[in-house]
Amino acid sequence: MNAAYKEAYLHYRESFSSIFNEEHREEQKGIPETAALDDGFSLRSRYYTGTLKGNIHAVIHDIVGEDGTVLLSWTNLDDDGDFCRLIHHRNGKRYLVFREDLYGCSIFCVETGAVFRYLPACVWPDKQEEFQESFIWTDAVYDRESGLLAVTGCFWACPNDVMILDFEDPFTEPEGINGYELMDREYDLYDDIEFSDFQNGKILLKAYNTRDQKQEILAYDTKYLKRLLKERLKAVRMEDAR
Repeated sequence: MNAAYKEAYLHYRESFSSIFNEEHREEQKGIPETAALDDGFSLRSRYYTGTLKGNIHAVIHDIVGEDGTVLLSWTNLDDDGDFCRLIHHRNGKRYLVFREDLYGCSIFCVETGAVFRYLPACVWPDKQEEFQESFIWTDAVYDRESGLLAVTGCFWACPNDVMILDFEDPFTEPEGINGYELMDREYDLYDDIEFSDFQNGKILLKAYNTRDQKQEILAYDTKYLKRLLKERLKAVRMEDAR
């Protein structure tokens, strides 16, 4: 379920507004304030740090068109692993995938201007003691042939992993399968799973085999993963409807 639009969470985000002023502005060494994206777009970034409900490392981003028009502005309250990726979808539209907090993701459709925000309900429960970890996104790669999205990242304090999503409808709450579910459910054989490539109807994942002490490439059929993801999404929706 999605907590991104819950009133309590929106108030929480608003409580950080005072951090975004010149007093807290900080230049990031080695990180340019403007970075080029595909299709003539650019990403303009301004970083802020301070102490407010703990140490804050936040950023304001603008997506700027070739003519200088700002198409979208957003704030990320936690810039650790911050990313922004422009995707050319097979439905003919372009989508920007990015983060506005440590957890969850946001999707912006360039052609329509619509924005979909997602925050897993497990990280914003009604009772704090019910908090559960969720996958932290750090980048995303789209495969036009299969319609799958490979999301790199990890669960907090866990090895690197890859979450695989069905991205046919970008504005659907993501329900994915992570690499460890596919190859090492007990977390006792492989370490640091990374995305390698989409090739010939397969997704290639790279992982370090701790037993043989070498890197391995494991391939998974994208059609099989699509079926698996559809079944999982159906089960989740049935559970939510109860």
